[in-house]
Amino acid sequence: MKNQITISLGDLRYVSITCPHCRTVVTLDMVEPSELATKHGCFAPTKCPGCGKEYDSAIRPSLDQLWRTYTALLPIKDAISFSVEAP
Repeated sequence: MKNQITISLGDLRYVSITCPHCRTVVTLDMVEPSELATKHGCFAPTKCPGCGKEYDSAIRPSLDQLWRTYTALLPIKDAISFSVEAP
């Protein structure tokens, strides 16, 4: 028997990045982005604040796109959910 997991878009809010070098975890709030995100229009950092090493170059553009999509979908958040399997 499998357990069905369903999460509404409204319940998704945070995304985390784990540094592969020092294992520092940075958690970003997609509802209330940081001052950097608001000021510069970018959501994700390019470097780990723990060790200062660059993240994989795909992380920032991918998370920036996720943030823009998430923000665009927020007005209809009650109509959208994510599931592990089709209902």
